[in-house]
Amino acid sequence: MSEVYDENGRLIRKVKNLGWLLKHWKDVESFTIDYAKQSQRNGSDCILIAYLKNGGWYETEFSCYSVCIQFLTRPVFYGLKVQLVCSFGSQRVLTIRKGVGTLWAR
Repeated sequence: MSEVYDENGRLIRKVKNLGWLLKHWKDVESFTIDYAKQSQRNGSDCILIAYLKNGGWYETEFSCYSVCIQFLTRPVFYGLKVQLVCSFGSQRVLTIRKGVGTLWAR
């Protein structure tokens, strides 16, 4: 289940799938792929967080990291930053570029 939050962290709504994010792609400012947060949940490989221009965010689980990357490499997301957060605290910022399954370091 995916969730949309407002700028104060209040849950606005639960949505069924990634369709909400694709419909609101123009509102996305950046992404985080979080491995640390996923350890608090069962059955997911990573959590994708889309930060919105209004200060809110969209959050969803992916059971497979490579499927998450494939989803992010859609042309509507080219040029957006993706922060990778690992469970041991390291972070890296990448940019979505043209290319199948490709994220590039800044």
